[in-house]
Amino acid sequence: MTRKALWIPALWTTVALTVGCTIGCTTVSRVRINNPMLVGHVEANQVLIGEGNTEAYHAIPSGSLTDEASMLSYAPDGACFGVTLRSLDSNWTDVSSFDISLEADGQPLPEPTFDPQQPTAQSFNGLVPEQRQTGTETVCTYTDARTQICGRWETRPVYTTVMVPGILTVTTGGGRLCFGNNGAITPSTNLLALEFANTGIAVQRFVFEWELVGDPPAQPAQPQVFASQ
Repeated sequence: MTRKALWIPALWTTVALTVGCTIGCTTVSRVRINNPMLVGHVEANQVLIGEGNTEAYHAIPSGSLTDEASMLSYAPDGACFGVTLRSLDSNWTDVSSFDISLEADGQPLPEPTFDPQQPTAQSFNGLVPEQRQTGTETVCTYTDARTQICGRWETRPVYTTVMVPGILTVTTGGGRLCFGNNGAITPSTNLLALEFANTGIAVQRFVFEWELVGDPPAQPAQPQVFASQ
């Protein structure tokens, strides 16, 4: 595979993509940096996955629910990442509730070690849904099978959901994830994909990606042996 030249400027962020929302959503966000093994250090590389629709629905500040991941180290013995998860549901900020995997060019790495950070909570003035009765309706609750005439009617309340001022609490969790190297992390690696998946009742899957660019060193020339004449 032909490698790209070293990328200048170092950081380029793609637009996050959300797919598969009929049953469950998969959100992918990516940054492009130089391969740390080629430049000797890890460049700025924060990957963000936002929840703009949810923030707008509840009228809370933009970025309040943004998830973040950054590569902290990338070396022959493995790679480490700092992860921050934010949600109105504290269950979604508990890293242990997710199946976590890291792939390098499609090759899975070993299970990670995890050093959690202490969860925090922050309250915002926003909007919360509330059900209110807006009227009544009369419905048939029994129909005579022979005559197909309704034999009993009932009046029931009709409700609608409205947004009213309220307090919303955003929980922040996360920590440090480290993966050992099984040979997949090299100066030639093109793409790292860190995936969080929760396949419970509410399917949630999101992927932080790092596109690594740069030309790896050429293979050293093999010694040539010439026969003496």
